Amino acid sequence: MRKMLVAAGVCVATMGVVASRADADPTHTAEVFVCDGEETTIFTAGRNGWVDGVIKYQAVSFSLEGTFTPTNGDPEPVSETKVWGGGKDLGNPDAITCTAEVSEQTVDGVFEAVIEVIAVPA
Repeated sequence: MRKMLVAAGVCVATMGVVASRADADPTHTAEVFVCDGEETTIFTAGRNGWVDGVIKYQAVSFSLEGTFTPTNGDPEPVSETKVWGGGKDLGNPDAITCTAEVSEQTVDGVFEAVIEVIAVPA
């Protein structure tokens, strides 16, 4: 159940914070994050992303922390962390940190989370 909620959260993150752009490549998803204090559109394909369509970045870590509160139920914590490359690029001085807040309400309940991605130029 927990993995399913995290997968749903990632899906919500992708779907819920989508920015539309007519000239965007339809094979990539446009997502709006706050990166180093600035709202930024990132076009993603897997763990690769193009910041404002120009600079290619690769995610080195992903974390999601949140809760799912079932209708008429108690909040359940949801947490997922993924680090690529053994974390060797986490201290890279060119790394950017991007965050997004996700909130989704359905008949099943409410899902709320904060997503953080650290990425380095590829």
